[in-house]
Amino acid sequence: GVGSALIMAFAKAVTFHWSQSSDQLSPITLADQIDSMLRKNKTSRMFMGIICGILHVETGEIELVVKGHIYPLLVKSNGENRWVGIPAYPLGIGKPSPTKSVHLRLEPGDKILCITDGIIETRVADQPIGFEGIEKWARETIEPDAEAWVNALEEKHKIWSRGNQVDDISIFAISRNLGENP
Repeated sequence: GVGSALIMAFAKAVTFHWSQSSDQLSPITLADQIDSMLRKNKTSRMFMGIICGILHVETGEIELVVKGHIYPLLVKSNGENRWVGIPAYPLGIGKPSPTKSVHLRLEPGDKILCITDGIIETRVADQPIGFEGIEKWARETIEPDAEAWVNALEEKHKIWSRGNQVDDISIFAISRNLGENP
């Protein structure tokens, strides 16, 4: 709706301003700036979940902030899956609390998958896919290329849900290719 579009426009403006600053860029300062913007509005219905981070391509290191959003799924090349994040309220709601980040290092073959709740909560025969289902799908559809992986996951969701999608869905993935040296 219009309210959500306005929140995103404000968040985009704050993100642009943040990216142009001469200060040390960190996802913590970005999340805090967007949170401050939302709190200044003082509208109880103006809040948002966020995943933001900075990826150092040369080393595979990534710093992530997750607030009020489904944690990203780290899919390791050795077969391990792990949801990564620290519990936190969405931006603009609840009692303000210090923003914390998670530091990871993507090894060659590792991937990160970010999804919205519209995927987790999609129901077929009154059963949601759930977190375990997403972990299974992530392994079943895995591709070396992040874009191909996202496309395969979208197709799997479309077939599984039979087009009965109620909420919006978004999928974002990062893949560190095999053979990439730090």
